[in-house]
Amino acid sequence: MGLLNRLTSVFKQAPAPLQRTSQVVGARHARPDYASFQKRVKEGYMGNPVVASCVSVRANTLNEAPLVAMNPATGELLPQHPLSRIMMSPNPAMSQAEFWQTVSTYVDVGGNAYIVKKRNVLGGIEGLYVYNDGQMIPVINADGIVGEYRYDNGNGQTIPFAPADVIHIKSYYVDPLQPY
Repeated sequence: MGLLNRLTSVFKQAPAPLQRTSQVVGARHARPDYASFQKRVKEGYMGNPVVASCVSVRANTLNEAPLVAMNPATGELLPQHPLSRIMMSPNPAMSQAEFWQTVSTYVDVGGNAYIVKKRNVLGGIEGLYVYNDGQMIPVINADGIVGEYRYDNGNGQTIPFAPADVIHIKSYYVDPLQPY
């Protein structure tokens, strides 16, 4: 079997692109499609050792230089800066390394990672939580831009988040059908 035939057979076996279940109201999507995301993870990531190795190496090397704030004038590191403090432990369940590994894996496997800012009563950021394409959906407004994000907690309810409270990290590849 030639190389082209082998590549063609591999592509024929690849999982379908992530599909969104939608109730179309203009260009709005209603819910994330967890089943499609789960299939992509099982078949494209966990079921393919080459893909899993590539995703794993990238995720494990992403945090080699931890994110810290620095004074631009002096070059001094600022460990007490709010950004440095939040990145030391983005949330109670993750270190900075685990946080970036999760972000990288979600982007590589599903195409998107959604970082939700948990705010305190004064509006400051007290935690960062990472969600994937099977959990979060951008809701497009009448202008064709993201008007809100909706997190599906798995029991049929969705929780809305304002765009200012979500950092949407997209894959390197733009999906012309869903540029948002």
